Amino acid sequence: MNFKALAATVLLGLACLPAAHAAEYNTAKFVASTTGTGFELILFGFGRGTAGGDPVDSGPFAQDAVAPVPFFDSWNIDVSDMPAGNYQLVAKEIFAFGSVSFTDVGLSFLDGGGGRTTLPFLITDQGKTAIGSGGFSVTKPCPVKSCLWIDVYGMQLPGEVPANYGAHITAQVPEPDGYALMLAGLAAIGLQRRRRWHGGGVNI
Repeated sequence: MNFKALAATVLLGLACLPAAHAAEYNTAKFVASTTGTGFELILFGFGRGTAGGDPVDSGPFAQDAVAPVPFFDSWNIDVSDMPAGNYQLVAKEIFAFGSVSFTDVGLSFLDGGGGRTTLPFLITDQGKTAIGSGGFSVTKPCPVKSCLWIDVYGMQLPGEVPANYGAHITAQVPEPDGYALMLAGLAAIGLQRRRRWHGGGVNI
């Protein structure tokens, strides 16, 4: 697959964990940014927090258990600031803290034909680190709620505060032609939003 290279930095928030209940779907967003090291997309709002999926309740005695219980967090990725196309991530690491350990982590995406691809992370360090690499596609329009998402499965002690995970993720800087196409696409998205704003007064 011929991927456009993309510089991406993922900053993940860390927060406390509330009482146990069924996991919820959450949203994070890639936001375009130009830094001293070049063009980047930064993923904001991704990480364990009060809005994140909590440990799955394993039964009426879950709160009294001393053994770790499973949790599942799913993150829909907002790519509204990214042109459609292929992107290449080359290094990804997510770190667990406290009693949290990972059992399965994957980044999934849907292509234009509706086919699903999942990039599995390598779980190391007794479940404390998840490492991944590979490419993903941004499909527009997306026929479902999200065509790009990250699933995190793991274990942790019930009721532990804090019980977090976070990461710093980067990718290759784009080639000159790919970089120019990326900037042109971002400019087109910005122009379209400004027209919507001034034309209909809608805050996109």
